Amino acid sequence: MRLSPDEVQSYREQGLLLPRRVLSPEEATACLRELEAYESSGGGPIAGKWRYKSHLVFPWLNQLMRHPAILDLACSLLGEDVMVWTTHIYPKEAGDGRFISWHQDSAHWGLDSNRVLSVWVALTNATRENGCMRMLPGSHHKGEVIHQDTWDPNNILTRGQTIEEPINEDKAVWVELEAGEASIHHVDLFHASTANVSPGRRVAVAIRYITP
Repeated sequence: MRLSPDEVQSYREQGLLLPRRVLSPEEATACLRELEAYESSGGGPIAGKWRYKSHLVFPWLNQLMRHPAILDLACSLLGEDVMVWTTHIYPKEAGDGRFISWHQDSAHWGLDSNRVLSVWVALTNATRENGCMRMLPGSHHKGEVIHQDTWDPNNILTRGQTIEEPINEDKAVWVELEAGEASIHHVDLFHASTANVSPGRRVAVAIRYITP
């Protein structure tokens, strides 16, 4: 279902939309089982290069990025002419102490356009305990800001890239999702995620849509 004009305007103002139901619980579980089948045959949890541009090697993800409910979101916000720039798989293992610092996607993607958004699809429930995202509404209006490479070994980002300016944590929102729900955020939006301190695994996929 396409977004309403009010929802589109809210995205323009806030730089995010959440939550949106894009998959049934059964569809989300089916995707998760496909990933787990690969992991069972490949020697452990997905890691490294297999987490990036994953739609090029996993048919289930190639199909997911074409799902009508997900495409409706992307086209409502970017227009009818969209393409997938990349995809990422984001597992956080139970008790994993690693986190993702406050950052903007635009700061390390090297794209010329900011007409880019991410549809972040939860394949398991995403909660505060298992490391769901946090977002700072309206922060995309700042444009790309300065980041500092911290090289923190507990930071999931490759260089530990972190927004240099102070973050008003009181204005940040927790992005808790049920399996099959999605959040959408602008490429310039400030966002982060905490460590998974729960006994269960958290898994999500992010699909990055861009205009040609």
